[in-house]
Amino acid sequence: MSLWKRGSWYWADFAVEGQRFRVPLETTDWREAKEREQTRIGEAREGKLAPRVPDLARMKLAEAIETYLGGLRACQHFHTSFLQLAERVRKGDSPGTSPCQLGARPPEQPTAGPGR
Repeated sequence: MSLWKRGSWYWADFAVEGQRFRVPLETTDWREAKEREQTRIGEAREGKLAPRVPDLARMKLAEAIETYLGGLRACQHFHTSFLQLAERVRKGDSPGTSPCQLGARPPEQPTAGPGR
């Protein structure tokens, strides 16, 4: 745990359960910064300070795939055929076909312009 002043505000740097937090305390008073630091540490312990990113390495494979696919589904730019292939793999089925055979297009390569 440490406090430092950046600009006119104090900031706190601490770790809770292996996750590092660097947060502004929004005060210029050292004594108030010490109090707010303890408050922020408590918030971090309760999971209120920052959104927790799931640790895929500690999940079961099916759960990690589902979490990953959930993020991909939210991205509108992801091609549907890749999602279909990933779903097959997640269910334990043999994909049987490559993404290109499913109708997916490979990413476009930049074309060489004049003087390249």
